[in-house]
Amino acid sequence: MKITMQTIADRLGVSKNTVSQALRGKNTVSEQTKKDVLRTAERLGYKYESSTNNEPVVKGTRFALVASDLTLSLNSFFGVILNRIKEQILANNQELDLYSITSQEEEKLIIPSKLKGSDYDGIFILSYLSSSYLNELSTIKTPKILIDHHQPNLNIDSVLTANVDGTIESLYYLKKNNIQKIGFIGDNRRSPSYQERFTGFKLAMDALNLQTSPDWIINQLQEDQNSLFVALEKIKNPPEAWFCVNNGYALSLINFYQSHGKQIPQDIKVISFDDTDLSRLTNPGMTVMATNLKEMGTTAYELLQYRIIHPHSDIRQISLKPHLIMRGTV
Repeated sequence: MKITMQTIADRLGVSKNTVSQALRGKNTVSEQTKKDVLRTAERLGYKYESSTNNEPVVKGTRFALVASDLTLSLNSFFGVILNRIKEQILANNQELDLYSITSQEEEKLIIPSKLKGSDYDGIFILSYLSSSYLNELSTIKTPKILIDHHQPNLNIDSVLTANVDGTIESLYYLKKNNIQKIGFIGDNRRSPSYQERFTGFKLAMDALNLQTSPDWIINQLQEDQNSLFVALEKIKNPPEAWFCVNNGYALSLINFYQSHGKQIPQDIKVISFDDTDLSRLTNPGMTVMATNLKEMGTTAYELLQYRIIHPHSDIRQISLKPHLIMRGTV
């Protein structure tokens, strides 16, 4: 008979979660329960640090996820990642607390007192928070994972999208479709991911001998349809195609040209990074370079588990390669 944490739980009439906490010496269970669990584990021959082929070691019982309130409002993108993390947490009888950080809290470097004072086993940091705020978070001596963001000066593991490679592949696809003149739309100031996509754009333009113009580089424009419309009105000779850093810009771009009597993709072509619900609101549907968001959530969970088990191993950056979804805008 294989001895597991559930075996010990059944023998003592407690939950598997209680057994896990007791084996880790957590103060959320009584000293007597810890003694009973350790005594029973020893008697049954169960060793917590080892694992069988069928039951991998899972570390931790309580986790936190920190994100800006803006990030948590973008449900069709970050909500997918969050839901997958929740699924992993639930499947392993663990707990997850969410901390939504306002812009004022971020600016004033206010860390929630419960986050600093609670005995969490690990912290997920979802998407962009300012460097100063991340520096404050780094003072909490708890294993952490950055998701869809990284900061070189911090020793924190991260799970990322291969933004540069994905952008280069997007432009290579445009070139295969005999498109030479390409513009860029996004806001490099808003996200390191967008800056990386602009880097990929410039690298691809040079490597593939494609053509662009300063008029076609809109890389410091907030994601607002009116602002984009004003910028596009000034362009007398548009490119053959636009690369957009996300679906929001692409949706506004398509709305602009269709409102001016242009046909997509006959008159102008559009390719966008990401694949959120917005990509399915256009007619035709957007051609996109998409990251597997569920896989990003799963990878983040597994990487945080690895960090808890191997606290002194080298810092890891895992980059997920996006894939092209061909719809109707190219």
